[in-house]
Amino acid sequence: MDSPRNSKARSGGKVSNSMRDIVEINPCGAYCRMPRCRFMHRVYRSFHFYEHFRKDHPEEARRRGLLQNFGPTSVTQHINRIPEINSALRPRSTLPLRQLVLEYISMDDDGIHCELTSGEPKCTYVQQNFNHPNFARHFCKKHPVEASLKGFCRGFLEGVLEKSVLKSSKKEVIPEKNKPRKAVLDYVMREQEGWRCRIAGPCCPFVRKVFVTEKFRRHFRLNHPGEAKEYGFFEALVQPKKGRGKILVQKQKVESEVQPMDTLSTWQSGNATENDENLDQKTEDPSEYCRLCFTASEVLEPIYDPLDGTDLAEVIETCTNVRLDSDVDHQSQICVGCRQKLHEIQRFQGQCQRLNNIVVRDRQEVNGAHIETALVDVEPAAAFLVEMIKTEPEDTIAVVQESPPSEEETDGELPYNQLETGWYGCRMCKRTFHSLTAMTAHLRNAHDQAEPPVPSTSAVEDESMSSFRVVMVGNVSYYKCTECDTLMRVRRNVLRHWRRFHRVDSRQGKRVYCAESGCGQFFMEGRAHKNHLEFFHGIRLLDYKTKYSE
Repeated sequence: MDSPRNSKARSGGKVSNSMRDIVEINPCGAYCRMPRCRFMHRVYRSFHFYEHFRKDHPEEARRRGLLQNFGPTSVTQHINRIPEINSALRPRSTLPLRQLVLEYISMDDDGIHCELTSGEPKCTYVQQNFNHPNFARHFCKKHPVEASLKGFCRGFLEGVLEKSVLKSSKKEVIPEKNKPRKAVLDYVMREQEGWRCRIAGPCCPFVRKVFVTEKFRRHFRLNHPGEAKEYGFFEALVQPKKGRGKILVQKQKVESEVQPMDTLSTWQSGNATENDENLDQKTEDPSEYCRLCFTASEVLEPIYDPLDGTDLAEVIETCTNVRLDSDVDHQSQICVGCRQKLHEIQRFQGQCQRLNNIVVRDRQEVNGAHIETALVDVEPAAAFLVEMIKTEPEDTIAVVQESPPSEEETDGELPYNQLETGWYGCRMCKRTFHSLTAMTAHLRNAHDQAEPPVPSTSAVEDESMSSFRVVMVGNVSYYKCTECDTLMRVRRNVLRHWRRFHRVDSRQGKRVYCAESGCGQFFMEGRAHKNHLEFFHGIRLLDYKTKYSE
């Protein structure tokens, strides 16, 4: 049975005799067997190891003859023949380029053919329409020697070959800088479990199924600081892209007094984290990165989006205790990953609250059939006014005021009570519900009770009762704002309007006054003014604009 080193690699070739005992191949890849060398490749390629031995083990490569026939030898041979070719070149023809090209082409039914070379194989270049610059370019590229002898492109060989030699010599003199991925690959090893760290020897237990360069670089810096400093992993290998700043680039300055840590104790601790002082902030443009995790992802969403009304600042503060300022962070972005994490946190909070409510409900039912209730003090409901408004604004308005029910009457009429836990208990069947909506639905479905009167028990309800009045316009009930003359059919809309324009801390917009004679009503937005014109004056907005534009 052949040993792994004599067998073929997974998709590579066979190991040559000169490298048979210094290269080992197994199912995980090809490895260099030189002492203390960690060079490996997933697939064996001979030129990879030739280059490796020539750079890292020059003495061994010279002893085994690996440096022979390596380098730009063929190019050098062509350079040495340039004087011979130059001596055979005829002077540049004084003929125009078009006439010079016509001497080395032929034409038949298939098109115009190249006849610069007389030997076999014959050139297959054909043109349907004659273009002499294209023919001259073809001569110099495909037949450089013949073209130079015929006087087309003197100096073509010198320029091409000299550039090739200069490029090869630069590769010999200038060392190639290790990129982050290539630098990390020198200190990891592929195994059946995944990629294992080898920077401090084979005893490191750090393994990842998927190779991620940044994960291994961070592991080197945290768990093997001595080796990481020696091999240059504390330097800033990530260069800024053109037009974009560096995102979380590690600082190049490393304190000289950093000593190697005990690797075993470091592995056992398992909770080492990077120092915040070693992290730089992102770019100056807040729209280039995620505000929460500093990643420069291509898929970013605005935290404050005025177009669709998106405002994630409250969600971020609830889930992460990070408070954002709308004036400073109005251009901040959030990545898809952080958005998904916020959604998962909200779902987890909702699930915990729902399960806790179930536990509280079951505990109350088990403790006894009779549930001790504590009624919340019911404040007197605010009086509401009903105005009878006719279709003409100059008519008189009849106001009817109803007195609020007393505390005793309201308490006696309610078929439910509010518990100390915030739940609601039914007086008829002793069942409890977590919200007033569920309590009302239970009374309507189980006890054939209409929706009971709800006492005002909070400042929010007091605010809602004082922000509107119920009026009648043409036998249709409307909710009228108490601060302006806005009319709305839906109660929550007029509440939203009052909180938006008339609260103490709200922004006061410009007032819109009705310009009709004898009408002094004003509004906070144009839509309410439009409805007023149609209801009370019978004027459409288009006719109103035409009237006052004239």
